[in-house]
Amino acid sequence: MPDLPESAEVVIIGAGFAGSSTAYHLTRMGIHDILILERESIPGAQASGRNAAMLRRIVGLDPFGLLCNKGADRILGQPESTHQVERNCGSLLLCSTNLRRQFDQIVKQQEAKDSPCRWLTPYESTDQLSILEGSHFDSALHVPRDGILDLQGLLHFFLRGARSSGCRLFTSTPVLKIRSNRKGVHKIHTPRQTVETRKVINAAGAWAGQVASLSDAFPMNIQPFRRHLFRLTPGPSQSDHLPWVWDLGRSFYLRPDTGGWIASFCDEDPHLPCPPRVAPQAAFHLANTLTQHLPLARELSVDRSWACLRTFTPDRQPLIGPDPKLPGFYWSAGLGGHGVTTSHLIGELTARTIMGQPLEKPFDQFTPSRYR
Repeated sequence: MPDLPESAEVVIIGAGFAGSSTAYHLTRMGIHDILILERESIPGAQASGRNAAMLRRIVGLDPFGLLCNKGADRILGQPESTHQVERNCGSLLLCSTNLRRQFDQIVKQQEAKDSPCRWLTPYESTDQLSILEGSHFDSALHVPRDGILDLQGLLHFFLRGARSSGCRLFTSTPVLKIRSNRKGVHKIHTPRQTVETRKVINAAGAWAGQVASLSDAFPMNIQPFRRHLFRLTPGPSQSDHLPWVWDLGRSFYLRPDTGGWIASFCDEDPHLPCPPRVAPQAAFHLANTLTQHLPLARELSVDRSWACLRTFTPDRQPLIGPDPKLPGFYWSAGLGGHGVTTSHLIGELTARTIMGQPLEKPFDQFTPSRYR
């Protein structure tokens, strides 16, 4: 294993989507002396590699909703997107009449940008995805440009691009302490060596709050939440063309997966920053949710289950940019389970702040100084 260098222009803590994308975009902006320090033995071992891989562009009208929408466009607009998108299958967002009114404005915006969505009746929705038969909902928003991403393909696209331009990645390298002096130098202590830098980026996902506590950075209130996922069988043998479905009012999703389904009841349990275990009652809660709203789900059984962590700030908007207290310390965290969809844009926005460029409206609402 190569030795850590004694210094670097930029040190990024975390090799998930936020950290890897930031490194990629920094190299495109002319910074090449970059170190990525990853506590796990492989990049993307936690939330970046354990989610359902759904590209979801329609989230809401707030700045974070716009971030998801533009983030999806950024991924699909890349020449390399054919290697990062596993399936262009679209999605069905199940809505009540009240929710539909809230989303009508987003539908009009999508039509204006030549990315049309359309409302489907329950009958039309069932025609697209037969497991919806017998389910009660008012309408479904069909979003044809949603899909399923190749998590490893996208993550390694960022890492390959960054490393080919000089960035160095060190796995199994947790940060133990960050000491800063009045000259603006940060000494990052690891079990292997101490590295000096003038710019450190906290992209540690669920561990972002813990990393900040190792330094003199502002103590952000950032909280990981556990979410359970399940693979259910049996399922459709050919699923490439089938949309995934998300019930927005009753908070569950079901994603076709060859020979089965990936499902979640969208739970949010506060959790410590550590690898989450599957709760004993989780399968019961999933069965209770699905069988209430999807009668055909009674024929399904759990093949396997796992859990991941989704990390939120109190206002559920990301943290992007310089710390309000510690100069040279930057945040790229609190992505709330949408780190895959927003990955390209999050990395670009974070890199811009490191280059001294302020965030443009409405993304300026993501700056960490809002909590000071």
